Amino acid sequence: MSWILRGLLALAAGCAAAAPEPAVGWPAVTVGQAEQSAAPALWADAEGVMLAWVGADETGIHQDARTIIPGGLTAAVVLPLPPTRPYGQQLSAAAGSDRHLLWLDADAEGQNRLYAAVITGALAVKRGPTPVSAQITRRYAILPNGDGTLWVVSGGGLAAEPGLYAHFLDPAGRPRQENPAPIVTNADWPSFIQWGDGAAELFWRQPSDGTVKHAPFAVETGTLGSPAPLTTLNLAAGDRLDNLSAARDHTHGYLFANITHADGERETRFAGGEAGAADWGEMRRLGIAVTTDHTFAVSFNAGAVMAAGTGARWLSLAAPAAGDFESLPVAVMAGDDLGIVYFQGGQPAGFQIIAPDANLIGTPALQADRERFLYLAWAQPTAAGTAALRLASLRLAGWLPG
Repeated sequence: MSWILRGLLALAAGCAAAAPEPAVGWPAVTVGQAEQSAAPALWADAEGVMLAWVGADETGIHQDARTIIPGGLTAAVVLPLPPTRPYGQQLSAAAGSDRHLLWLDADAEGQNRLYAAVITGALAVKRGPTPVSAQITRRYAILPNGDGTLWVVSGGGLAAEPGLYAHFLDPAGRPRQENPAPIVTNADWPSFIQWGDGAAELFWRQPSDGTVKHAPFAVETGTLGSPAPLTTLNLAAGDRLDNLSAARDHTHGYLFANITHADGERETRFAGGEAGAADWGEMRRLGIAVTTDHTFAVSFNAGAVMAAGTGARWLSLAAPAAGDFESLPVAVMAGDDLGIVYFQGGQPAGFQIIAPDANLIGTPALQADRERFLYLAWAQPTAAGTAALRLASLRLAGWLPG
């Protein structure tokens, strides 16, 4: 990790870092320490949780993993995946209890590529590292198919001519021979939505003019239908787009853009519209107003949720959960507090604080399992200049000793 990131972590920790652990609204556990600002990669189901992150010690940089199962934490494992500067990890279901691990790293020429491995439930590497992309790769989005296979769309190519490329992994982590041509050009920041009928849709930003476009994505072939504009995401001079995410509830789709301004201030913009709508309106700053004397009913094992609507309590670092939900849960920072805002019908409808005074500098991660337990992961800055990698879930009440 660079000295800049170490300094940011230490600054974010501030004087409050003397406390051993911040209070949280759900049972929580620290799974590791790392020099990273983003949450660990996360995959959860009713049998357990797998997490992966980039660790470092006197031996150098390495990729680490750990599981939480009924009975507690297993030991952290250094994965035998030779690293250079890995980042951007994601986990997804493979065959049986295996998991796909994907990440970005430099190749022998120092150019970023997408890599994959298959990790067993016992944290053994069954296959990998396997090169997935043949071109310079800056970011990627995944689309699990429910049978252990996985579509990945990567954004990359020449910086002046970015495009999106489709890749397919089978349940054993073997990539299919890819089409060397991009599926769409003048495109970056890919993200997927899979609708309730199984139809998949790909979203991306067009760098030339900021238009956010979308198109049907054929899961049989990895090809795109006709692209169409949906909204516009304009950036001011000095603004940095940190990520762009698409997600949905039963009736509406949503886009979330996390932006850092030149002065270091962060904000999230969002747009939402009915499934099939041709225009989702202008992307606007995400803010809420909370009604503390009313609750909002959710279909998750999440505890009490306060009613909320649109307001001026500004949110940042949004990370939506993927899935088929009546209300969409999105992890957010509300000031210094880490919480979850629930969207329904195109607007914020509920809010709960999970970790007060978390003061994050990187994006959290949120996932739901089939029994509707939510799992929230984040990197908590500490005074030592590292981050405590934390996981919170009501599911942990029945898994952790004591």
